[in-house]
Amino acid sequence: MVAQGLLVHAQLWVLWAVGGAALADQHYWHSHSETPVISPGAGWPNGTWDSHEIGTMSVVHDGALYHMFFEACAYNGGHPLRALRIGHAISQDGVAWTKEPEPVLRNGAAGQWDDEAVWDPFVLYDPGAKEFKMWFGGQAAGFVGIQWGFATSRDGRHWTKFPGPISHFDHTRVQKRMNDDKVVYDPASGRWHLYFTFWPSGWGGADQHLVRVTGTNETNFDFANWENISVSGLDASLNPGHMSFSQVQIEDGLWHMFCASEDLRYSPQEHTTHAVSTDGGRSFHAVNRTVIPGQDACVAPLASN
Repeated sequence: MVAQGLLVHAQLWVLWAVGGAALADQHYWHSHSETPVISPGAGWPNGTWDSHEIGTMSVVHDGALYHMFFEACAYNGGHPLRALRIGHAISQDGVAWTKEPEPVLRNGAAGQWDDEAVWDPFVLYDPGAKEFKMWFGGQAAGFVGIQWGFATSRDGRHWTKFPGPISHFDHTRVQKRMNDDKVVYDPASGRWHLYFTFWPSGWGGADQHLVRVTGTNETNFDFANWENISVSGLDASLNPGHMSFSQVQIEDGLWHMFCASEDLRYSPQEHTTHAVSTDGGRSFHAVNRTVIPGQDACVAPLASN
């Protein structure tokens, strides 16, 4: 996880993905460049705060600029995930980015639910309220207590965290057991949908699921009644339930998911897949299995300017 590549859809969206090279295909995507648009900071592995790696990112457009929010860390001698913070960069065109020199969202104070690390930012911009809304993962010291959190900002740089996590999973294992949160609002139903990867028995367990929970607002999700999401139309060697990085966009009544297979995580064979659904529920079907090499794809509507 070292850099983001860029791919542009001819009609609807811009796509960024961790992994580097992009490609064109018959589904109207074309590569902008194989050159990374953002990379780790100087002094690998323990120089600047983001010198070890850059991972999951989220991109929005606020009407004037593109804003990228990304997880990153320096190597602190232990497990690098324990040093994750969330950074911010801005761009006029989605290609040339200027990073903030320091994280914009840090771990909480000692004793708080996220006092060890914060990661997996997903951000939406509300043009009516002129407000950025971020969902993120956090963990307590000792690599335990993985939960989802929520924060808001007027400028993308200064954030106010929701008091406490918005999820309340009863963790019985120390290991990380969920990641890669993505949120979409469905105006037809008036409900919020949160997708994430979940291991009920602990990270790396055989019971991995891509799941969805819904809620009445940005922080009130029914985590007790999560439902499995399956993606059909994949290569026969892949488990249709082992998908991750599942960002969803709704366009003209069709739900578009951009995801990757956990079975191929970090392997040269991994590609971002484009799948569709009529209701965003349990079943999606892959319409393009090789949108771009890599994972952690982030999709944003193409800005009109």
